[in-house]
Amino acid sequence: MPRGRAVESGAALTIPEDRIRGLGRDEFHSKCDLRGSLMIAEPMTKRARILMAAEEILSERGGDATISEISSTAGVFDSEIYQYFRSKEDLLFSLAEERIREAIQDLGQQLQGIREPVSKLGKFVWWQLHRHDTNRRFSDIVLFQCRSRPAFYLHSAFGRIQEVRRILVEIVQEGVAQGVFRRDVKIQAFRDMGFGLMDLECIMSLAARETDTARQDLEPVMDLLLHALSPGGGRKVRVPDKSARLLQAAERIFAEKGYEHATIRDIASRAGVADGTVYQYFRNKDDLLYRTIAAGFGPSAAKEGFQPHLEDQMGVEKPRSGLGRLRRFMRNFFSIYLNQPWFARVLVLHGIYNRAFYHSGAYSVLMDYMGALGPMLEQGAAEGSIRPGVEPRLVRNLILGSFSHLVLRWVFSEDESRFDRLKEIQDMVDLMISCLVSEDEKAE
Repeated sequence: MPRGRAVESGAALTIPEDRIRGLGRDEFHSKCDLRGSLMIAEPMTKRARILMAAEEILSERGGDATISEISSTAGVFDSEIYQYFRSKEDLLFSLAEERIREAIQDLGQQLQGIREPVSKLGKFVWWQLHRHDTNRRFSDIVLFQCRSRPAFYLHSAFGRIQEVRRILVEIVQEGVAQGVFRRDVKIQAFRDMGFGLMDLECIMSLAARETDTARQDLEPVMDLLLHALSPGGGRKVRVPDKSARLLQAAERIFAEKGYEHATIRDIASRAGVADGTVYQYFRNKDDLLYRTIAAGFGPSAAKEGFQPHLEDQMGVEKPRSGLGRLRRFMRNFFSIYLNQPWFARVLVLHGIYNRAFYHSGAYSVLMDYMGALGPMLEQGAAEGSIRPGVEPRLVRNLILGSFSHLVLRWVFSEDESRFDRLKEIQDMVDLMISCLVSEDEKAE
């Protein structure tokens, strides 16, 4: 048998039994390497071996991984993988589902015996940040490889994520019932905001390398969330017409098909130009994707994106209070989905949940745009309406994360007609503002 191939169930694999017993499930999956040379006496099913091999290969090679590479590492034939999984994508999602199922079991153990809602919420947030910090393979697969694919939200794996989300809802409901959390909290909005913030904390640590670990922000993250639960209180710059049409076409194609399945030919056809014309304006598909995202945040003749809203916040119109400017900034940002739903979908799936985005020019444009938050927070703090000392980057993560989760729910819900999006946006903005307002402002 070639080196690196696992053997049949009941025989030897590659990690010593005593080492496994000393690891948590997440740590085990992050450290296990099927191509090592140590041995384990415990048997594994063929399906489990395939999943473990897939985790190793997919975390290393991402979308370039092949079924043959996975089967070779698992010690099975290619055809045997299809006995368990319909496709490579189904294998990817099934891997995420299995790891999330294991994580839910661990979460249950972590929360066992904790009765006080604030402590339970703190443990939940710690667990969410910690598991991404300690298992980077899991994080890469779930946050980037799965979340960026539209099919993931229709797979049973996403149902596992919904189970985790329900646990957070139950914690908040317990706090409300006990009188610890405010009774008028919009729990669905809080769930989306909380998970969105935690997602962005993990993403900014993992992909943008903004912090060494996500959990180092545990205290300020909890401060934002608990403050929300406390009972207290347009400009255009012309570009060539063909370039504008290509950006518009790319936005729609990326949103409908996803980056993986979108082709230059699809985009050129929708824009009404020859395939070769695309390369007169864009280097490749990556360049087209990131310039599509960047166009939404800066001046562009392709469409009016976020830039007019930024100009409003920066004082192009009459001066406003810091809190008023911040509230309007948030409302305008979330309202982009109502005016530009395709762009919002591209931004979330292929920007925020795309590791490579954080090394692109589009990311810099987004950060420049979100930089407007700092002056608003400073003004509000000076006026006494916003708590002093709140970090702008945490507020940025709060906004981007909450926006992402709200958009994902709207896009992938089976019954879109039941949403009152304007009301949900207002509820979300009110909840985010409640994280930030001063006690005096809450009391008014």
